[in-house]
Amino acid sequence: MLLLIMIMISSVFTISSNNWLSSWFGLEINMISFIPLMYSNKNSITNESLIKYFIIQAIGSSTFLFANLINSFCLYTFQINFFSSGNTLLMLTPLMLKLGMTPFQFWFISVIEGLNWFNCYILFTWQKIAPLFLILYLYSSTNLILLLSLPSLILSPIAIFNQTSLRKILAYSSVNHLSWMMISLIMSKNMLLFYFFAYSLTLIPLIVIFYFNNITTLNNMIHIKSNFLYFSLIVSTLSLGGLPPFLGFLPKWMIFEFLINSNSFVMMLLLILSSLMILYIYMHIIFNFTLLHFSFLKWIYFTQTSFFYLPLIIFMNTMNWFSILLFNLF
Repeated sequence: MLLLIMIMISSVFTISSNNWLSSWFGLEINMISFIPLMYSNKNSITNESLIKYFIIQAIGSSTFLFANLINSFCLYTFQINFFSSGNTLLMLTPLMLKLGMTPFQFWFISVIEGLNWFNCYILFTWQKIAPLFLILYLYSSTNLILLLSLPSLILSPIAIFNQTSLRKILAYSSVNHLSWMMISLIMSKNMLLFYFFAYSLTLIPLIVIFYFNNITTLNNMIHIKSNFLYFSLIVSTLSLGGLPPFLGFLPKWMIFEFLINSNSFVMMLLLILSSLMILYIYMHIIFNFTLLHFSFLKWIYFTQTSFFYLPLIIFMNTMNWFSILLFNLF
């Protein structure tokens, strides 16, 4: 519990820092707090993931500190709202490394395999907040952000094909959503937060189901016998893929609207293509899972309990339409 509090405090400290040295210090505290949490599973795979995470984060932190020193020598200040435009890419690169964005996703995918589902969720969500906000502070060129987002946007759906490990599937999905978050920060800080929280909420049911049922691969999903868990898994997966009218669709729809108004049609087409590829993969997984589920349970019709829970699940995932009305009003 103390480690979780330290992780949260360090992220908030990094975001609220007014100079680059303080933000670097916050990133270091965040890393030091997360590493003991990773050591909850004492096995060789976890130890390997822990060492990889430490090395990559240490490289990213040292590079970020080096870039900050160069920036301070150029501008004679460590203030976070002052940075040299020529030094922007040097400061962005270690942050991309820490986030696990393409082409630095190799460590992220490898580390995920050695973590339990709870730690995976933290790495998918909360550990991204501080680097993303630092990138937001460094934002000076829309074209640069779009260019940095493209590799993750295009390559992550391709990498998911033929994957059987659920951790890797969600890890590549996280890399894909990370590119959407990068694009959302072009719009505003509020849009970045909205996308982040929508993604985090959508991911919770999946992580909970996998955690308590000890599911790590697609083949293990056959052991889900509960109709409620079955529908929760399907609805959450479709929401994660951004299928309307579920929660995951709303932030993507808002980004599409922004790109249309900005006449960024090429980027919008690439986003649509990436979304369709991801959604196709999720639909394929759901289809296979449904066949296995029906075959395994010899299911013919739904139970009364299922009919009670299904509207509740759909209602929770379609609240985005009320959010659309509120967004247009305010």
